[in-house]
Amino acid sequence: MNKKPIIRIVSCLIIILIARIVLIDVLDKINVLTTNYINVIDNEISIDDNFESIYAINNLKYNNGVLDFNIKPDNNEYTLFIRLLTFHHEIYLNNKLYSQNIDQDKKQYNQNFAYKTIEIKDISNIRIYGDSLEKLEFFIAKRDIMDSAVEKRTIYYTIKLMSLFLLVMLFIIMFLNDKKEKCFIVFVLVGMTSIIKSIALGELPVLARLLDVNITNYCIYGNITTVVNTLLPIIIMLNLFEIKLTKKIYKYISVILLFTVIILSIDFSKYYYKVFIAFSFVNISITIYGATYKKSYYKVIVLNGIIYFSLAVYQLNVMNGNLRTGVLHFYTSTGYIGAIIYLIGFAIVFIKKYKSRIKESIEIKKELERITLLRGISHDLKLPLSVIKISSQMIESQKLNCKQIKEFANDITQEVNILEKMTDNINAYLKLGYKDGKDYHTSVKAVFKRIEKDFNLINYNNKYDFSVLYDNKDYYVNIDELELYRLLYNLLDNSFKYCNDYDRILISYKVEDRLVITVEDTGIGMDSEQANKIFSPFYRLDKSRTKEGLGLGLSVVKGIVDECGGDISIKSEIGKGTKVIILLQFTTKTI
Repeated sequence: MNKKPIIRIVSCLIIILIARIVLIDVLDKINVLTTNYINVIDNEISIDDNFESIYAINNLKYNNGVLDFNIKPDNNEYTLFIRLLTFHHEIYLNNKLYSQNIDQDKKQYNQNFAYKTIEIKDISNIRIYGDSLEKLEFFIAKRDIMDSAVEKRTIYYTIKLMSLFLLVMLFIIMFLNDKKEKCFIVFVLVGMTSIIKSIALGELPVLARLLDVNITNYCIYGNITTVVNTLLPIIIMLNLFEIKLTKKIYKYISVILLFTVIILSIDFSKYYYKVFIAFSFVNISITIYGATYKKSYYKVIVLNGIIYFSLAVYQLNVMNGNLRTGVLHFYTSTGYIGAIIYLIGFAIVFIKKYKSRIKESIEIKKELERITLLRGISHDLKLPLSVIKISSQMIESQKLNCKQIKEFANDITQEVNILEKMTDNINAYLKLGYKDGKDYHTSVKAVFKRIEKDFNLINYNNKYDFSVLYDNKDYYVNIDELELYRLLYNLLDNSFKYCNDYDRILISYKVEDRLVITVEDTGIGMDSEQANKIFSPFYRLDKSRTKEGLGLGLSVVKGIVDECGGDISIKSEIGKGTKVIILLQFTTKTI
């Protein structure tokens, strides 16, 4: 029996448990050390000195659904802050009804349940009636200090909500970019339910009222969002660890979830912790499985789980009275910070996964291009090589006169020129994207003159109506002279290739906002679909490959123009010809 998996499981479980205990203990110590606590004697709070911060109130005694206590302030005005009034209650101040959320038709109705404040000026008696008084948290401070603290608190909750909105937007964008990754939809659902739950907390009353959240339906929002946000991360982990479940198992899970929602709806407070523990057990089991078999991203998932569940368990312990409340719990909800960290952790994992997939697809694309290039080369080299071979054999083996030898030699020269042109374009294509960092000041007129001379030689028999138009001035561009020559050569070579006898071919340059180079002809032209593909590598108008070349010439042209920050466009119509326009930055003198 292989003991290694068992050892890994036990080790991982111990590490997770110790890490969570340590993190919860650290959070508790930070909370206690940063919080000032006020002494309560027989449910009486005496303020004898000036408070310069917020004080937490502990150890209040409850009796049969009633909390009754007195506050004796000094000469300053104070504000009592009561948190977690998520149940039907009545609050009396000095025997007068101060606030209630039982009957909206009666006076002092206040539907805010996240927190309420009471202004304390003189000796005051506070009496609260309700069923969950043990969950209440109390803080007291000078009026101006408390006002400032409540404002900060609202800002913190707003920032958390905005963070969730931004995460949801990020997941939507990622899904639109990669619709194959269905987990981004799961992320959107997790984020949306987190937003709903964050609003349902009532910390931002305006938003809570938009969702019509009140004491009656608060638990419904809580139940649904809790189940969704506990289950969906499990689905994400199953996807990450490539654990595939059968349809039968999914049916069982659906039934269990249905019963879970029903049970939570009947008695949320009684069954919530049991449901939380059950889902936590499943989550930990999957995490341990991933760590045991070293699945992809298991380290991030383990760390993510430790942070999230530690923050959530810490919050539950404070709410349940097992740990002391304090300013950390006053200003924020650690469970929701954990949820945001949880989502960010998963987002990082899936962004890395997404980038890895993009990298793989780029590598696959490059490999396909390489294969296509090799196939194109092997196919297109066959004809010139065959001509060279046959011509050489004829010269070598046959008794030929001088005229015949000259003809075969001319054939060999033509095919060698074709091979040389193909090789130049292959080298130019492979060099695209590799800049040497130099600044060039190439004369446009000088390159045009060289082009004119070379193509006049090619057109020595005046087969085409070829002409070059110059601007009055010379201009200089930041392109290597050889690359500018290759750019113009490839464009003209394409025109010569796809023109009929006596068609007009014109190359020109002029200056508007930028240098405008135009190559136009009255050749066979092309349709809009072909024009859109013409700059793609290996694309050829001549599908039968009777025309020489690999289909790299115009892609090299496009690459050179892009590298120097220029623009290139093409206008063409079948039977009427083609016009290519290039726009480049220029200078009027060399440097």
